[in-house]
Amino acid sequence: MIDVVNNKRTGNCAGSNSEEAAIAEQQLNEAFGTNNLLAVYGTLAPGRQNYHIVEPLGGDWSEGIIEGNLQQTGWGATLGYPAFRPQSGGPVHKIKLLKSRALASGWQHVDDFEGPDYQRILVPVFRVELETSEKDARRLLTVANLYAAKDDAP
Repeated sequence: MIDVVNNKRTGNCAGSNSEEAAIAEQQLNEAFGTNNLLAVYGTLAPGRQNYHIVEPLGGDWSEGIIEGNLQQTGWGATLGYPAFRPQSGGPVHKIKLLKSRALASGWQHVDDFEGPDYQRILVPVFRVELETSEKDARRLLTVANLYAAKDDAP
């Protein structure tokens, strides 16, 4: 279901249609509140150089882990924060998870800030206490939005 939504968001609609993606996105939002969740692995995190972009949104912060690879691409790489590419079963990375009702109306502002190097996708977020355990033992915490490396980035 996450892949169907991400294919629509990234323009890679092969094998899925717009209606199917809209239904999947609605179901994920109903189950997890995805419109109000942002997984942050770089400069938007509290205490980092671009936290001021999300700080006005308020909300609560917690921790989680995501699976994937960090790559030296995107403008964040020049600040020491490589871009993320999701990969099920890939290396794990700690994230900060923002839960804010203001995100639902604030996505465009954050999308504009992230710019053309990044795309907002949905990713599974796992409980942090299982960070070093086997993939099969990880427990899903939620599904959240995350700014990942654009598919066509080098």
